[in-house]
Amino acid sequence: MSNTMLQDLRFGLRVLLAKPGFMLAAVLTLALGIGANTAIFSVVKAVILDPLPYPHPEQLITLAQGNSEAERNPVNVGYTTFVDWQQQLHSISAIAVFADWQASISGNGDANLVTGMRVSPQFFSVLGTAPILGRTFSVEEDQSGQHDVVVLSNGLWQRQFGADPAIVGRKVTINGRDRTVVGVLPSEFKPAFYGNVSGVPEIWLPLGYRLSDESACRDCLHLQAVARLQPNVELRGVRAELDALAQREIHDYPDKYPKAMRFVATSLQATLIGDAPKALWLLLAAAGLVLLIACVDVGNLVLVRAQGRLRELAVRSALGARRTRLAKLLLAESAIVAIGGGVFGVLFAFVGVRALANFGSASVARLETVTLDPYALVFAAVLSVLVTLLTGLWPALRSSRFRLDEALKSGARATGSSSSMRLQAILVVSQIVLAFVLAVGAALVMRSFAGLLSVEPGFDPHDVVGLNVSTIGPRYSEPAQVRRFYEQLLEQMRAAPGVSDASVVSSLPMSGNYDRAGFHIKDRPIAGQEAPEVDRYFVSTGYFATLHIPLLRGRDFSAADRADSAPVAVVSDTLAQTLWPHEDAIGKQIQLGGRDEKAPWATIVGIVGDVRQYGLDVALTPQAYIPHAQQPADPVTLLIRAPLAAEAVAASVRSAVRAIDPAVPVYAVAPLQQRIADTLARRRLTLTLFALFAFTALGLAAIGIYGVVSYTIAQQTQALGLRRALGASNASVLRWVLRRSASYAAYGMLIGIPAALLWGRMLASELVGISQHDLLSFVAVGVALSAVVMLASIGPAWRALRIAPTVALRYE
Repeated sequence: MSNTMLQDLRFGLRVLLAKPGFMLAAVLTLALGIGANTAIFSVVKAVILDPLPYPHPEQLITLAQGNSEAERNPVNVGYTTFVDWQQQLHSISAIAVFADWQASISGNGDANLVTGMRVSPQFFSVLGTAPILGRTFSVEEDQSGQHDVVVLSNGLWQRQFGADPAIVGRKVTINGRDRTVVGVLPSEFKPAFYGNVSGVPEIWLPLGYRLSDESACRDCLHLQAVARLQPNVELRGVRAELDALAQREIHDYPDKYPKAMRFVATSLQATLIGDAPKALWLLLAAAGLVLLIACVDVGNLVLVRAQGRLRELAVRSALGARRTRLAKLLLAESAIVAIGGGVFGVLFAFVGVRALANFGSASVARLETVTLDPYALVFAAVLSVLVTLLTGLWPALRSSRFRLDEALKSGARATGSSSSMRLQAILVVSQIVLAFVLAVGAALVMRSFAGLLSVEPGFDPHDVVGLNVSTIGPRYSEPAQVRRFYEQLLEQMRAAPGVSDASVVSSLPMSGNYDRAGFHIKDRPIAGQEAPEVDRYFVSTGYFATLHIPLLRGRDFSAADRADSAPVAVVSDTLAQTLWPHEDAIGKQIQLGGRDEKAPWATIVGIVGDVRQYGLDVALTPQAYIPHAQQPADPVTLLIRAPLAAEAVAASVRSAVRAIDPAVPVYAVAPLQQRIADTLARRRLTLTLFALFAFTALGLAAIGIYGVVSYTIAQQTQALGLRRALGASNASVLRWVLRRSASYAAYGMLIGIPAALLWGRMLASELVGISQHDLLSFVAVGVALSAVVMLASIGPAWRALRIAPTVALRYE
């Protein structure tokens, strides 16, 4: 750095410190913009740009089977289809499937529940992970009932087994059975994807499927698949191969695959982060608009301040300073402000990143990994340089261009030229345009979110707590044993103090755990590939009463619906209206799954209200319910309706479970209202940030308007004084001030409407149940922004009213 530059920076710092109010306002304004951009950039980098923590992550993909065009993001596949993929896909080097698993490590007192996975032998090789102790699974160990072996995570090995180096070969009791530990994974292995269970997997078991198993059927879609591409093979190559294979499968097995069936290949990273990238890029764009408003704000302040220093600049010019020298002096001051904004912006970003990681990790995958790393600091430094140029270069060049004789004649009081005032007006209008665009976007997202909150889920979540329960182990190998356990548990819970209802369900609405099955009608034979799919629930008696799901016609399940009685079912109103639009569905006989004329048919005995299984922002789907007593499912969610805290309910349930079987785990305790809120977590985070940026933009626009109107009045002091001396009323002076502010607002909003329409189009994916051209949002923002402009003009207007007529004589 040259001595001249250092001198300019030292002089600029002294000048700025002489006006600390200006310096503080400018630094904090830029810090808001730089901090917001740095924080969102850190999130974008961690979630989208950073590679997954596996060797050659670009080769990792997920494979799934979709059965209809409406199924946008299928995730599951059947085991037999997976075997076909293994044998016939040549563009992949390895493929594996996995499923959720709950491991109960028995000990004193309550069972110690550990989240895990059941995986095919190639799972770890697909991810490129080798154990630090022992080995992973062999193909022979994947045969059902052949070997009871497990692989442990590094954290579980240290926490549960004291990092015992002799753990390999040791037997541990899991789910009531002795299993041999064959390997321990490295600490850096992070299972970046997992299913719908609660928590990160820490223990792995062989999948143990055979093609002859009932659960290995082609249309039993409950497994997830991950694969590694062959070197130099791109995603479109495997997609072409999958398309050809899907057509062969439909032709060879028409009763197993719908005509619309397709195989879907997606990069693993895209599968993990879902629709988050578009929202994050939009947030980064919104943060960029905030920074641009901040730059315009500070640029305007710099320009106004430089106009007030014309005499000083003129004296320097008279003493021989060139125009470029004067511009460098002014640019040095802008650089100091930008550096200060960058430093404080990094501090703001640090706080913002910590807040996003703590409160938003449940809504966006990989958000918990976000940090303010060196790349973010470089990003902040680059922004500071750009800010220096945006806020200082143009004002410096304009302020260094003046007529020396006029500047010297102006004395201590510098008057702004008409061109400078026009430039400031343009900058203020630009701020209003940007603020209008951001505020309209926030209003659209807010209205969309408010609409979602008003959507009826189809059940009443108030005072209901959900707890997952799993009867795992050899003690519950028979359905009758599972049935008896839940009958005892429900009997105890219904008698517990404060409990009004209790029931169990196999797939809790909005839990992320789904079960779909083919729907067959006895008197309406339909080919397997044409059979509709429905959401299938296995529920106990009292389920509809517990959730206040209305019974529209027929009857509810009763204690008489047992394993040895005739099969029955209850269906949703949408299903009944769709399949029997002109007749009564009650009394019809159905089967769920595959059609089997020799198997018993269930009779529909009731029709209930629709439930939103997938979320408030997803359309209603047809649903069918089977009595848990006739087909016991496990694991299940236990639902308790009681006006008690979730902790009190959990303590009561654990006490009841311990009295029946201490080895049965109770986990994932949460009020149903919280579970619904979790489904909207990503949208809530997006709304919060958009609203924060919009309010910041409105505040910065108000500051800019205040500054320009104040400067305009200062420049028009003589004219206003003469008006007052000639008898102008307070009302006329007030109209003059407010008319100028109103013109800024009008021009800004007129120009901003097309830009806001374009911004709304970009936000379309974030909007549910509301048009991107929503008139109410535009009108509300227009009114709010007009109010902000008028409020920002009150202070300058008051000063204008206080100008006495004698001021005019003084200037004469």
